Amino acid sequence: MVSVGRVAMTDRIPGAKTTGAQRLLAGRAGTGVIEFVEGLLGFPEFRSYRIEETASGRPFKWLRAVDEDGPEFAVLDPRYFRPDYSPPLPAEDLRALRLDDPGQAEVYVLVTVPDDPAEMTANLRGPVVINGRLGVGKQVVLLSGEFSARCRILDEMRSRAV
Repeated sequence: MVSVGRVAMTDRIPGAKTTGAQRLLAGRAGTGVIEFVEGLLGFPEFRSYRIEETASGRPFKWLRAVDEDGPEFAVLDPRYFRPDYSPPLPAEDLRALRLDDPGQAEVYVLVTVPDDPAEMTANLRGPVVINGRLGVGKQVVLLSGEFSARCRILDEMRSRAV
């Protein structure tokens, strides 16, 4: 399965390619850089990222480490496939993000795309939450069993279309 780019795709999956994404800055806090105080799960040493458009455009984007050898993740606004997704953000996470109102947060989920894209999943249990105004981000871990770490995106979309 493919969930991250330059590090995992090239190191762990033979023949995987990371080309084809446009390097457009998201314009966060004037520099396009989002600082993650704790890094992302599994990648604590990489703390500076950018949100970038993919070559094909929406709905997917890249969350790319600024460091050349850092990871990149496919991300998606979860409201694309689950319009009612509104994770409870703990007060300590809101403070870390310097958000007074959870409604000000930009929320993305990490997407895993296996060989068969119809099987792609989203991690609803570990959303990436961003204060776009200040360029600060955090991966929030939701401990309740309410959200899946492997939500099948297309299945979710089909169930809502009925």
